[in-house]
Amino acid sequence: MADVLIENATVITVDANRRVIEDGAVAIAGNKIVAVGPTKDVKGAHSAAKTISGRGKVVIPGLVDLYAHAGSGMLKSLGEQLAGVGWWHLMDQVLFNFVTPEWWYVECQMIAAERLRFGCTALLTQPGLSHARLDRLEHIKQCGRAFEDIGIRAALIAGMPRSTPWVSRYSDMVNGRRTEKKVTPEQILDNLETAVAEGHRTPSELVRYWVGWFVIGNPKMTDPENPVNPFHSDLDIGYFHKQAERLQKLRERFDTGFWAHCWSDGVTHAYDSGFRNLLWPRTVLSHCTRLDDRSIKILGETKTNVNHCPRARRPQMWHETCRTVEMMEAGVNVGLGSDGPQLDRNGDSFMDMQMALRVQRRRFKDPGVLPAGKLLELSSINGYRALGLDHVGGSLEVGKEADVVVVDMRKPHIGPLTMPVHQLVYYGIGSDVEHVFVRGKHVVDKGKVTTIDVDGLLDQADEEMRRLMSYPDLKLSRLTGAKPSIWQVREKQVPFDS
Repeated sequence: MADVLIENATVITVDANRRVIEDGAVAIAGNKIVAVGPTKDVKGAHSAAKTISGRGKVVIPGLVDLYAHAGSGMLKSLGEQLAGVGWWHLMDQVLFNFVTPEWWYVECQMIAAERLRFGCTALLTQPGLSHARLDRLEHIKQCGRAFEDIGIRAALIAGMPRSTPWVSRYSDMVNGRRTEKKVTPEQILDNLETAVAEGHRTPSELVRYWVGWFVIGNPKMTDPENPVNPFHSDLDIGYFHKQAERLQKLRERFDTGFWAHCWSDGVTHAYDSGFRNLLWPRTVLSHCTRLDDRSIKILGETKTNVNHCPRARRPQMWHETCRTVEMMEAGVNVGLGSDGPQLDRNGDSFMDMQMALRVQRRRFKDPGVLPAGKLLELSSINGYRALGLDHVGGSLEVGKEADVVVVDMRKPHIGPLTMPVHQLVYYGIGSDVEHVFVRGKHVVDKGKVTTIDVDGLLDQADEEMRRLMSYPDLKLSRLTGAKPSIWQVREKQVPFDS
């Protein structure tokens, strides 16, 4: 007997045959899919304790946000008016000097609740804007607990900071009082290794720890066209390579995933500098803009995964191209990420699919580029493959774990339903998601997250923000509210004042 039967739906399997089953059904027992097929066949073979009507709905595999930020979920839009890398400096100051481990728990539940509500069953993220907070293990552990408790799959990156190889400043907050301390790169690496090792010793069904680096690439590389590329200087090269060697050994020792930002000559530098073992089928490189033909060939040969973030500021503001079409044609597995929540975007994977379509079709001036089915692959099976989880999810197949999403298509902005794959991808939005299952657990039911009290979570988030706003040293209040400048045609960008 099945636990759940979803019947009379359009089932988009994303299986090897890419079946689209009209009047189809999916049966779930325990954490597994036990049947996928026409409703009459599945119902004839499986009775169920709970039945969900799929009339006017589509059933799809769980989606993946292949680059989500943990750290800015409660700080949405703060610092938008800061020039250059000012927003990064603000986030680093807040996240590494004014928040507690408890703050991270609430933060990660917030971003996880958003993703589940939008149909994401898995994400890749780290507790920090672009690198993990690893001065104390309790920060990253609270993130893992938050993802476990809410019931979402997460690859949690323990990553090196941008400021390597120099000493970084962090602060512990206890009872509202801040104690500053200095932490060396070696201490960060030690904590990174401990986090990954502990995750390896006591593996979770939902949360995996990955090794990470802020950017993989040439330490001497400069990019005057993009002011937010904080590359290393000549003085850093020796330390840079030592850290790369240790990260490479950790990746191999614990057989874990590796993540980094990458753009320009990053791929060729890693390949030619003796770090080619960081390029492998369990590596995800984010953005991958401005890559040349040789870089794309290396990615294809090494089976390195690429995460395209079409809504990120990098391709929009600095016209940096991610050559996703050429990559896929070269055999590269490409997934999609939100790069959010950030200053101006949320974590809705439907919006990522739609923006990817527009970016690439504009590049090629070809409406046939990235058709609807391929876009859905990028957000589902390709994301699971990048996380090393395509054997358990990413498609609706008997024997796979039940990461299943039901989307209500009986909406004026979608219906009437005649071309389900196209209409799902082109017109769907995250709030159309009605049901979500992760490993068979019903984590979203009729649009409501079931594993937490969302109202209570929002109350906790409000309280955490009130606490941050109360710190006089942080002066966050200067960045909030509706400033007169937001009604102008062009808002003047101001420098960050720490």
